[in-house]
Amino acid sequence: MLLPFQLVKDLGWGTGIFVSLISFTLLGIEEIGLEIENPFGYDTNDLPLDAICNTIKYDIEEFLTCNPHLNSNADKNFPEDGYDKQL
Repeated sequence: MLLPFQLVKDLGWGTGIFVSLISFTLLGIEEIGLEIENPFGYDTNDLPLDAICNTIKYDIEEFLTCNPHLNSNADKNFPEDGYDKQL
């Protein structure tokens, strides 16, 4: 609050420009804080949660409907003692 008065002696007429630059920086940081405070919504800079959730849903449905190919030679590759003797 008292920054401009302290800088007048050193900067003279450049005080206004200097204080404006500092004020612009601090108000910009404040605005950034307000924007990232609530990232959920439908503004242009919000997270695309609908797209993310739809992708996750699609991946889970694809995983659940996939049919694994069973190896008919599974007993030969993995004997009952748990060790692979072919190595």
